[in-house]
Amino acid sequence: VQVVNGSPDFNNASDWSSPIPLSSLPGSGDMQGLGNAIVGSTLHQELWRNNTRWTRTVPVADGVVQWGSADSWVSGLTNFGTMPGSGTVQVSNLYVLGGTLYHGFWRGDQGFSRTIPISNGVPQWGSASDWSNPIPLSTLPGSGSLQSLNIYRTGNYLRQGIWRNNWG
Repeated sequence: VQVVNGSPDFNNASDWSSPIPLSSLPGSGDMQGLGNAIVGSTLHQELWRNNTRWTRTVPVADGVVQWGSADSWVSGLTNFGTMPGSGTVQVSNLYVLGGTLYHGFWRGDQGFSRTIPISNGVPQWGSASDWSNPIPLSTLPGSGSLQSLNIYRTGNYLRQGIWRNNWG
């Protein structure tokens, strides 16, 4: 979707791509969450399957993601004792504002977020803030568990979209 005057032009969006089979991604089980953020000239990706977090980076050149040069997926952060909340991961998200990467996830119908400073185009994961207090599901519109969350910036706007009970 092209951005025109700081806003997405959904009326002139390209067609959706072909489906990506789950078997082409690491891990096992259903997809629980996917987050993407471009920091400098690198796309940072995080996905969750079977309560296991997988990450990788992909170079970006002249605004084009270089999928053929993507790093291998690496698993980690499987011990929920190092993360707040309880239950199954429902969604994850990443977005950048200024010199800060915002990292969040929902599990057990509660949301948690933290900030990661960016220095010279590289997220400083070792300097991440503590996780926030839980964000209750009751603060969001709709009913049912959170199924999907998307946050991105266009111009001077931070846009958010959610799905609950199969409604967006």
